[in-house]
Amino acid sequence: MILLLTEQIERQIQKDLVENFMCGEYLKGVEHVRIVLDDMYAAIPEKKRVSHGRYTTIKGLADKLFEEFGNANLPVVEIGATILNSTNDYRTMGVGLGILALYGVEDYQSVLLYFESAAQADHWEPREYAQGLFRKIVKAHPAAIRPYLLEYIQSDRPNLRRFVSEMLRPVVENKWLYQDLDYSISILRHLFKEAHPYPRTSVGNNLSDISRRNPETVFQLVAELVSMKDENSDWSARRACRNLVKEYPIRVMDVL
Repeated sequence: MILLLTEQIERQIQKDLVENFMCGEYLKGVEHVRIVLDDMYAAIPEKKRVSHGRYTTIKGLADKLFEEFGNANLPVVEIGATILNSTNDYRTMGVGLGILALYGVEDYQSVLLYFESAAQADHWEPREYAQGLFRKIVKAHPAAIRPYLLEYIQSDRPNLRRFVSEMLRPVVENKWLYQDLDYSISILRHLFKEAHPYPRTSVGNNLSDISRRNPETVFQLVAELVSMKDENSDWSARRACRNLVKEYPIRVMDVL
């Protein structure tokens, strides 16, 4: 991992975070989270910060605190929720979500409401942390989580619909989806006529991502979208071809 936990940062985590949480001084601990995040970011080599930046520090600190809280037998969900809900600093919130996501790998029902709430936040940062960190839970419990995703994706709240589509993009931590593309596609189909631009763009981007490894599958889906004769599905079809058009320009023009 590129993240550098120097001896100084390790001591800082123990003194300013772990000890305060162990003593029940949760709010004092929360106050120091952002300071530690900034120091961890500064410890990343400058050339690595583009690909391993602030989100890396959030996940790294969440991993470290989750381990420490578990070793100390502390109430992980209570502390994670406190970190999430007692601050206006978005990156600190991300650490709370990261801790809850790690706990959710073992007990997803205890943390679902926190992710539903963060997925509908007014600011984009908590929404991004929510969809990125929730992937751990879906990977661990795909069958059990699927009904919730189907419920969310049919919500009247566009942020929640977008949360599902974005969370199911086949990025590095979601490579398992390539072994079961129907898992994500069967859910995304509920948004094939999506009118709101926020989730609709995510659907198009999701299909474009899939096309990198499965171009034939996406060509079939693009044809399906075009056949709907709907302006929103047509928009998604064109968005889905962003990668395909580079290698198959004539075929893309034909299918569109």
